[in-house]
Amino acid sequence: HNYFPEILFSTKLEPLTNPRRKAELFGDKNLLSALFGKVDNLHIPQSYISCANGFVRDFNNEPRELESLCSTISDGRYVIKKTVDTSSGRDVMICDLKNCRDNRTKKTLYEICQEFGENYCVQECIKQCDELNRLYPNALNTFRIITYIVENKIYIAPMALRLARGGADRDNIHYGGIVVGIDNEGNLREKAFSEMGDSYVKHPDTNIVFKNYCISKVAEIAEAAVRCHECIPWLGILSWDFSLDEKGIPVLIELNSTGQSAWFPQMCNGEPLFGEHTA
Repeated sequence: HNYFPEILFSTKLEPLTNPRRKAELFGDKNLLSALFGKVDNLHIPQSYISCANGFVRDFNNEPRELESLCSTISDGRYVIKKTVDTSSGRDVMICDLKNCRDNRTKKTLYEICQEFGENYCVQECIKQCDELNRLYPNALNTFRIITYIVENKIYIAPMALRLARGGADRDNIHYGGIVVGIDNEGNLREKAFSEMGDSYVKHPDTNIVFKNYCISKVAEIAEAAVRCHECIPWLGILSWDFSLDEKGIPVLIELNSTGQSAWFPQMCNGEPLFGEHTA
């Protein structure tokens, strides 16, 4: 009876708790290090190039000319993504650079950056922990952690783990991924679900059974999300995307302050988003 409908969440609650002017500013992915860089036990992906409102900076936040900066980037895998006005896995590209040229598209890094417009970043490509890699190895699988403020305390909604499938390189549910609930001890629920409600008791690619599959360090992810929210209490409800790196340290991938989703954490856990705090 405490299920929170998506239509009320998106049209009534989020605009009330997250005023648009503040929410759009804090949602800029180029701000992660500035906002949360002092939070303990937290890995924030290193940005080698960041462009904010057309202002290009290097990894030390020093202004640089884009073409010359691109020429300094070493060979390897990188994530390039827009930092504002994006969602559901859109505007994200994984590049495998050799001599500053992407192996797949054959475009130079400079050409790719120009296509991303005036707000983007070029980041390190995170290697996930073995527990996540066994579930699905071809993408970074992420936890959706929703935190919210009630009476001067930050709480955590039922958590969800998003998993890519079918060879995809990103895990977003709108991008074809699936989502499975996870309890506070790190145990997965019995079934994962697609966007359209199709259910799976095991991962369709790796055949790993979900029920009671345990992922350690989930409590540390939840704690990191709370500590991050404490840094920006101007917003009442925040949706965080975390992963675990190869050392088991929580990785903050991004913060979602607008266009959040109430439906899939409830669907995959069979629990209301706010529980006793619904009223």
